[in-house]
Amino acid sequence: RFFSPRAELFSVTTLLADGTTLVDERRNLAVPSAPGGEGPGFGVVVDGSQVMVFDAADPREVVGVLDLGDLGTVTHGVSALDASGDTIYFIAGGALAAVSLSSPAVAHVPLRAPDALMGGFVSMEWDPARTRLVGLALLDGEMAVAALDVTLGNVSKLADLPACGTCECSPAQGVSALDAEAGVYYLASQVTLLGVSAGDGSLVSYTTVVHGNRPFNGFASLEFHAPGGGAGASLGLLGVALLGEDVELVKVDPVTGTLESIAYIFDADFSGQVFGGISALTPSGSHYMVLSHARLLAVDLATRVVSHYNPYASEVSEVSNSGGQWGFLEMSSFLPPDFSALPDSSSVVNASASAPPLDVSALDIRILHLEDSLPVRPGGAGSYFAVQVTGLDVFANDSLKVAPAGGCLATLPGGEATLLGADGAATVSFALALTTSHAPGAAQLCYRRAADASGAWREVMWGEARERLTFPLTMAAFQVAPLPVPVGLPVQLRLTGNIKTGDRFLIVLDDNSVNPLDLCVAASASAAAATDGTSDSSSILYPGTRVMAVVSVGALQLHAHAYGAWTEVTSDVLLAPGGGAPLRMCYSASGGPFTLMLGTGLDAAGGVVLEGSQMPVAGEGEPSSVTPQCAHAAVAA
Repeated sequence: RFFSPRAELFSVTTLLADGTTLVDERRNLAVPSAPGGEGPGFGVVVDGSQVMVFDAADPREVVGVLDLGDLGTVTHGVSALDASGDTIYFIAGGALAAVSLSSPAVAHVPLRAPDALMGGFVSMEWDPARTRLVGLALLDGEMAVAALDVTLGNVSKLADLPACGTCECSPAQGVSALDAEAGVYYLASQVTLLGVSAGDGSLVSYTTVVHGNRPFNGFASLEFHAPGGGAGASLGLLGVALLGEDVELVKVDPVTGTLESIAYIFDADFSGQVFGGISALTPSGSHYMVLSHARLLAVDLATRVVSHYNPYASEVSEVSNSGGQWGFLEMSSFLPPDFSALPDSSSVVNASASAPPLDVSALDIRILHLEDSLPVRPGGAGSYFAVQVTGLDVFANDSLKVAPAGGCLATLPGGEATLLGADGAATVSFALALTTSHAPGAAQLCYRRAADASGAWREVMWGEARERLTFPLTMAAFQVAPLPVPVGLPVQLRLTGNIKTGDRFLIVLDDNSVNPLDLCVAASASAAAATDGTSDSSSILYPGTRVMAVVSVGALQLHAHAYGAWTEVTSDVLLAPGGGAPLRMCYSASGGPFTLMLGTGLDAAGGVVLEGSQMPVAGEGEPSSVTPQCAHAAVAA
């Protein structure tokens, strides 16, 4: 179907296995907000001659809206979005192009400047207060602030742009932002930042940009973070600044010209370039999006983490993934659903009074003691994962199974449906036959009631407060303290799981030279090379470490719990200088392939600082502590 900028309504119908018996139906449901409050949204680009729309939450999901045909060359970075009217404006072939996303259709309006020779637009923004475009135009060979009537194409000169007589003062193409509430239009050159009135073009602010003693080579883009943007308080004017070898997202003071760093995008160690004029804020204002080569970069304004995305994968579109050919980037939230033709905006129809509930959250079904088995560790025969199911709505012949996180359609090996043996309370255990394809990962529990005629599996929460859905899977787990792991000092490593004699462990250098998914395979090769004497400087085992093998497991290393037992092995490790990168750990069960382990990092007092597969390592002379900012960034990464 056609893409629509208006939020869609949908219906959900649940039928029995016969395909005809109606169990439940919900009509006219609006698209919900994503977790974290980020409402549904989309991005719009012109890639070559194609107008493309992608999902703001997942840029790989894309749909083609319109082929511009022979409309002409799109002026790079010069665009504006009227979100209320679902229209994108840009310059193509020297004229104004207006693409209505709901039709979809394109209007090509010639630019008319009755009293001047029209030379095109250098930048522009949509002014919602005056329902027109405001921008920087070339009139009679000179730069001027101008207004553009989107219906007739009439260009009205508002004011001349202050000139300084040097090339460095020439405004950068596509680099502009509008403070819609204050009515100030910002534009920048290599050395200056100007603010002009969107109403009459008069000068509001004019300053030279400074950032200490660092060289400033201009802005690649500007955006205005408006109040109510969704990512906390307004941040005001933001920009991507070119500072020597560094590319940084900065907060800009338009009065003094000073810059406050928000996040490094590229630097001398991780070099790269961004395309000028192609940027946007996500609909909620939580992320600053910018294009780099064929990568779309998203800077989280709260955590300051930079994420890299493929703009969209070629297999989901007939258009090649050629981000470098994008003419512009705009982002918008969806318009509200249209309920005008739907008097009953949300209804629920049940086939009979005995129809089961859509989920089990309203029933008295409690899953307890799962934490005793966490993280779930696979192995041979035996109970490696067990829970107690209690509650007034628990009945004999109800079933419990283990599914991969994300829904109840699939079942993990060894987690097949198990019948409950009694009313009110029952103990259920599983011996999961996990492989490297399942761990590290996550799972969830699914419940099926014998009284539910549909035979459907329902997601069930676990814990005393029934607030948790998923739980971790791992081949084995490790614990290390303190963080960051010190270099040159012995550190105790605690290994837990279904560990047996002959199991092996590796401490691996994660310096981004190998994809984390392939890290343990590469580490295994490094370990083999170290064994046969062919090891070289390319080894990714952490300096100072070698293959660790479990020689024997004694009775004191076995720890029993209510539903089984697990093994604990401790070992002292001494990291040598020269790593300069975080570490990960790999585990091989009895000669099998190495796989990543999940770990827990503690502080000096024994408190949990970090959970994951990667642990930071302190540089020489650095204190063995983790700042809250670094710990937060590591968890986000």
